[in-house]
Amino acid sequence: MGLPVVDDGAHLQQASAYFRWAAAVVGFGLLLRESEHRGAATLDSVMQLARGAIGRDAHGDREPMLGLMRTAGALGVGSRGSVSTAAGIEVASRPLYARGSSGASRRVASFCIKSI
Repeated sequence: MGLPVVDDGAHLQQASAYFRWAAAVVGFGLLLRESEHRGAATLDSVMQLARGAIGRDAHGDREPMLGLMRTAGALGVGSRGSVSTAAGIEVASRPLYARGSSGASRRVASFCIKSI
């Protein structure tokens, strides 16, 4: 089964706040992992996108995420060059499981930043 995706030429700022927030979080993850797929993303551009999509923040988890982004910036994330050698940290992806209201578990992504 496939789902075709069509680019209708809309600007990112026309997307929903949920989509923009998700894009900012994904961009942050790509920066943390120093992914080759991060393209031209910078911590400043990711934070600007996140701030513009913070919206109502019904669960209170978006502001702490912005705080994590600010902390990562202070550690050198998003600057060109290796984060681990520049700031003495290791970035790792860890699985995190969440239980939904139906009782079913689902895997969600989580990142861990630790000193080395």
